[in-house]
Amino acid sequence: MREFAIARVLGVVAALIVTGTGMLPAQQSVQRGQVFRLRDSLAVSRDTTALVDLERRGVDSARRNREDAMLHLRVGFVGLRLAEITGDAGHFRDAEGEFQWATELQPKWPLTWYALGRAELAEADVFPSGLRGLFASFGHDVFDQPARDLARSAEVDSTFTYGVEQLTNGALDRGSRAHLTTALAALRQLARAPAGRTPALLLARGRIEREVGDADSAIAAFDALLALNRYSSVALLESSRTRLAAGRIGGVMPWYLGLSLADSVTLPLYRFDLSLVMSDSALRAFDAAKGHDRALVAQRFWDSRDPETANGSPERLREHYRRLAYSHRMYALVSPAHRYDTLSRFDPTGSRFDDRGRIYVRHGEPDARTTLNMAGIPPNESWLYRRASGDLLFNFAEPDSAQGFRMYESLLDIVGLGAAAQHTGQGDVSGRLANGTAIATYGAAWTAQAAEEILYSRQKLSPVYARMLSCL
Repeated sequence: MREFAIARVLGVVAALIVTGTGMLPAQQSVQRGQVFRLRDSLAVSRDTTALVDLERRGVDSARRNREDAMLHLRVGFVGLRLAEITGDAGHFRDAEGEFQWATELQPKWPLTWYALGRAELAEADVFPSGLRGLFASFGHDVFDQPARDLARSAEVDSTFTYGVEQLTNGALDRGSRAHLTTALAALRQLARAPAGRTPALLLARGRIEREVGDADSAIAAFDALLALNRYSSVALLESSRTRLAAGRIGGVMPWYLGLSLADSVTLPLYRFDLSLVMSDSALRAFDAAKGHDRALVAQRFWDSRDPETANGSPERLREHYRRLAYSHRMYALVSPAHRYDTLSRFDPTGSRFDDRGRIYVRHGEPDARTTLNMAGIPPNESWLYRRASGDLLFNFAEPDSAQGFRMYESLLDIVGLGAAAQHTGQGDVSGRLANGTAIATYGAAWTAQAAEEILYSRQKLSPVYARMLSCL
């Protein structure tokens, strides 16, 4: 049934492509809808044979209707879909050629520049990272041209910010430096254009500037957004987040104002930041409150965190966002777009940092930390917090890059991860010794040795490990 539905879709697409539309005096929302529906229809197909035939028929039609920009756009999107499926550079070039032709025919249509930039970005995205780095060393960034063309789509029509918004949202989701830099280049290109002063792009620019480490530029973008709407809760939150993370106490008042005004979009952002440190009972009180009362609940919570400090609430709020920023930078998870073979199911924490980041946000810098580098044992860390009421110990290990560092109740659980890795062949230890004997023969001995080594490495953290070691 699915194949039949896809075939029907391709039949409709073929009818659109082989029929010329003629020159249109101006590009309206109807045309944009047609192109986006075509793109979405093509996205359901992986039938390269049908798509190649569709592209061939479209090219034949485009040769007869050379001045039809819409036709070139349609043919280009077929080529781009083929390129996305196959990764073939030739299809990328074909798609870009059709889109380039469309920009020459209609340079004031935002869709032509959007389509060209999107194709160029897709090709740059699959470019081998080694070659990408080599080109960058010679001053050629493969992401430069896509950024310029996507920015151009908003320059020619300030109401069409779709392409740049896609670019910036994708960069923030991935978190890679290359994509962030590309998005920032497009946003800076638009800085003096009308589109660059739209709320969506001001918000995007502030977030990107902060992500690359330029707090002052991020604050300037958020302040420009607040100049358009001084009661924008998302602008107040992002401005205060940035100021507080940079150690500026001036972020406290806008944080509370934004919380009292928070809507259905902004409130979950506030709640997540608080959920990392609030107890369940405090969160229930927060959820039950509305408007200004919600801000009072948060203020009472922050006051309770440092009751002996004269300026407890503002200082603790500032420290919270400094810790959040540090965790985001130092304990970041890999992009959700990555895929890895894992020993256990990947269960995202809901944040962009791993369990070390969560503990850091709650407790700050540990008083001591220790690790053990041993073949067969995954990367691991143990953190100690000295407290008058009793020391706190946390054990972390990284089963693989997709999992990030996870917290484990016992050090011996980390040894178990190493044993599981050996059993499945995914560990760092070779499956056979030099004489060809299967390593499983020595599994029990290896596990005992690993347990002894990891407990020995933690003796200085706590006497409990020395007692456990004596029991082996």
